[in-house]
Amino acid sequence: VYTGGTARTETYHYENLWTLTQNLQQRSGEDFQIRPIYEGGKLSFLASWHATRGDDLSESVLLIEDKNLESLTLDEQGPIANTVTAAGSGAGGTTWDDRLLGETQDTDSISTHGRRDRVDVLTGIADQDTLDASAAAILADLKDPRSHISAVALNTGPADWSRYNVGDTVNVQGFLKHSLWACDLNLRIYGREWRPDNRCSLELA
Repeated sequence: VYTGGTARTETYHYENLWTLTQNLQQRSGEDFQIRPIYEGGKLSFLASWHATRGDDLSESVLLIEDKNLESLTLDEQGPIANTVTAAGSGAGGTTWDDRLLGETQDTDSISTHGRRDRVDVLTGIADQDTLDASAAAILADLKDPRSHISAVALNTGPADWSRYNVGDTVNVQGFLKHSLWACDLNLRIYGREWRPDNRCSLELA
C-alpha cells in the first residue's frame, strides 16, 4: 500500500466497500489494482494501492495501426470542469453555512474553454486538507477534454502484449492513411481484455 501523498480523513457509515474504494480513488487521484492469483488449485486476490499505477513507456512502446494495432476509434471526451468546489460536512451542524469548502481553478482551462463550474458534496469529509486535495484531484481529471481510443492490439512488434499493462503510458500512432486525421499521441492504458480470437482489446486515454 502506498502511504505517501496527502493524508486524508474521511468518515464512512454503512456503505458499499467497492463504491467507497472507487470514490477514494477519484478524490485522491491515485490508483488501485485487484489482481487474481491462481496457484495450487486456489484462486485468491491481491489488492494494491498505488500513487500512480504503471510507468511512462511512451519512448519505448509503440502501438501502430496496421502493425500491432487495428480497429481504432478515436473521440474527444468531456465533461470539462475548471472551477471546482468540494463541499464537506458541516463543522458544527448540517447547514450549508457551516460547511467546509475546498476550492480551486485552472486559469489556462478557463481561458481556453470558458469558466465551467463543478460542485461535489463530500459529506464524509470534515477536514480542510482532505477537501483541498479532493478538489485538486477532481480539477486535474476534468480541466481538459481527453482523447480516447478504443482498439484491438495484436501480439506482434514493435511491441507485443508483454511490453505493457494497465496504467502504462504508450505512444499510439493511427489513421496514418489519412494525413489530415493522423494521430501521434501518448496515451495511458485504462483497460485491456483478452479475447478468445487471440487478440486484446484496449481502452486508452
